[in-house]
Amino acid sequence: MIVRPYSWFRERMKVVGKVLHHYILDEHDDLVEETGYAKWAQWIMANEEQTIIGLTRVGKWIVRTEFIGLDMSYGDEEKLVWESGVFESDDDPWAVGFRRYTSRNEAVLGHAEMIEEVRTRWN
Repeated sequence: MIVRPYSWFRERMKVVGKVLHHYILDEHDDLVEETGYAKWAQWIMANEEQTIIGLTRVGKWIVRTEFIGLDMSYGDEEKLVWESGVFESDDDPWAVGFRRYTSRNEAVLGHAEMIEEVRTRWN
């Protein structure tokens, strides 16, 4: 897991249009860059079984971990394309907390850690 200060993100947002890349996964969960936005979006919607790591209700909260297919590292060498988010409801599009990861393995571990954090700190 990579944690960065807000100022780092603010500076990176200035160049987001230049470096925000889209990825899909091959059959081995390796990243494949997808340059066509529509093709990427179709793949994400059609491959939920490959992209969803976990969806766990913890009290009133929902912890969802998934492959988002967007490189949220904003150009850093390690691509942050997996994400855990904590939501207040099934249809809530805004996470009240999140973490991003560079691999499926990190995301699996991160999902378990996020569940534990929500159990101990948020309930």
